Formats: sequence, C-alpha cells, structure tokens
Amino acid sequence: MTDPAAQLLQAESDRAALARALGEKHTSLMHVIEEYRAGWKAATAGGWAKRDLARAGFTDPSRLPRARAASNAASATTDTSAAD
Repeated sequence: MTDPAAQLLQAESDRAALARALGEKHTSLMHVIEEYRAGWKAATAGGWAKRDLARAGFTDPSRLPRARAASNAASATTDTSAAD
C-alpha cells in the first residue's frame, strides 16, 4: 500500500516540474519575440512597408505579447499559487 502523503507530494513535485518547464519555454518565447521585433524593425528600416510585410504573411509585432517585468511575473505566480 502506498502512502497517500507521498503520492500527494509526488504529484505536487510533478506539477512544479511542469510549471518550471513551462516557464523556461515562456522565457525562450519572449526572447524569440524580441528578436522578431528587431528583425521587423530592420526590415522596415530597410525600406519594406509594414503592409507589404503583413501581406507576405508576417505578423506585425504590435500584435505579439510583450514581456512583463520580472516583478509582475513574480506577483502573478504568487497570485496563481495562492488561488490553488
């Protein structure tokens, strides 16, 4: 028979690992978005019209999420965990 407390702790450990992995992916995503913004800026500075880039299938970076400040992200994590 398995210990119910051990099962609960393992489940919480697994959930924490998933949240950490998601956080790493989010950080990577935000970094790539900032690189995309820089590429968009370079393309428009090089003479490409925003409309032409959009027609070619590129997403206007103004429609992409912006990275939040670290303090906002920390408080959001705290608020979320408090709700559980």
